[in-house]
Amino acid sequence: MKGRRDYVLDPSENDESETSSPEVALLKLLTAFSLDIKEIRALTYRHMHLRIGEWKKQKRIHY
Repeated sequence: MKGRRDYVLDPSENDESETSSPEVALLKLLTAFSLDIKEIRALTYRHMHLRIGEWKKQKRIHY
């Protein structure tokens, strides 16, 4: 899994290549956000001390 630092946009990288377009920047931000949501859900289930089987059932229901 990629870390958050992989999605940080560096203002000094101001070239006109395809990877610096606003659409790509938005996609990177959305990807980083969705990874955070999945991590938060996983930590929440672990915090509730659900057994693995129960956690998998919950995971299937919520995704």
